[in-house]
Amino acid sequence: KKVKRLTIILLCLWLFTACTNKKTEETSIEKPNKQDFYFSSVVDIYDEYIPMLNTVCKLTYHDNEYNEQIINDINQIMTKYHKLLDNYHYYRDEDDNLIKNIRYLNDYYGKGPIEVSDEMVDILTNVKELMVLTRGYFNPFIGELINSYSSLFSNFPLVREDIDKKIIDNYLGNTVDYRDIDEILYIDGNMVSFNIYKDIDSISLNLGAFSKGYVGDKVLDYLKDYENNLILNEGTSSIMVHGKEGDSFTVGVRNPSNRYSYLFALTLANNQSISTSGSDQNYYLLADNTIRCHIINPFTGYSDNYYNIVTVICENAMIADSLSTALFNVEDIELIKSIILDIENAYNTDIDIILVSKYDNEDYIVKTSLDKEDLLNKSSNILSTELIN
Repeated sequence: KKVKRLTIILLCLWLFTACTNKKTEETSIEKPNKQDFYFSSVVDIYDEYIPMLNTVCKLTYHDNEYNEQIINDINQIMTKYHKLLDNYHYYRDEDDNLIKNIRYLNDYYGKGPIEVSDEMVDILTNVKELMVLTRGYFNPFIGELINSYSSLFSNFPLVREDIDKKIIDNYLGNTVDYRDIDEILYIDGNMVSFNIYKDIDSISLNLGAFSKGYVGDKVLDYLKDYENNLILNEGTSSIMVHGKEGDSFTVGVRNPSNRYSYLFALTLANNQSISTSGSDQNYYLLADNTIRCHIINPFTGYSDNYYNIVTVICENAMIADSLSTALFNVEDIELIKSIILDIENAYNTDIDIILVSKYDNEDYIVKTSLDKEDLLNKSSNILSTELIN
């Protein structure tokens, strides 16, 4: 047997990965070819080219040979679900019919039921369940509020003024309560009604905190009959790994204070997913250096600065993606534990989390459900690591 190792690769943003096969008998080392494949843009009804999942998506093959059919099939899967989940663009199917996607559904707010595909029913059913299980911290109905911030955010530390508090308060007054989810989004078979809520003129669904993970699950489900070493990287904030039996994947999370180094690394088992949300992407600063990032608390209308990084590890990529956003604005650890337990029970899965908070100007405090030994290559910037029981 041979030892298969790959040099850890540092990505330019959040996550980096490496694949290692643990089976050893000889001291010789074989380095498989690493080949990257980028996905095609998706064309909307106006012939505009939209990036896959509105980000840069990459499939990395860690084998000496690659299967072109697998790459093409994954591209088709991602294209199909991109079109369904997009809340900004319209698309047509192969028969030139308008696809009833999230953008289409938003147009039918208050206009009565529409018939949708089985795939859309599954998407909306999971969205509703996650909203309830997270106690509303995952709230896909704050699209209007998120859009009001869009012109302020930057990947650079620009100083801006906050949105007028009256505008924020108005949005908060129109926020959908998770306990009313069946009232506003009613599903009966394949008929969906996006109902008027509290006489509010406009409400829209935005699944930006859900889509990448949901699509990743569809890709992993397709790959279950294959043994190829593959890493699906969606915008570097969500990564799904798939390999042969016995393979493991080393994943590092970048230091938010230094994008050229990583804060910690950990090992993922085969078919696990990891999602990381951070405060130093798409943000702006107030005059007092308070950070306002793109992860908005649906209960306050602002981004709360409880954490600099939230990382979630789970076999279910949809859960990892949704939770890394939802938990970003939950300060109460007991509430976090309760939310995780409820989701684990509902979806019959295991979830691990890593919460990173800034201490003073340089150091970080890490709270995690993982054993301390599972956080590899610890950065000198980590002041302490606390276990969440």
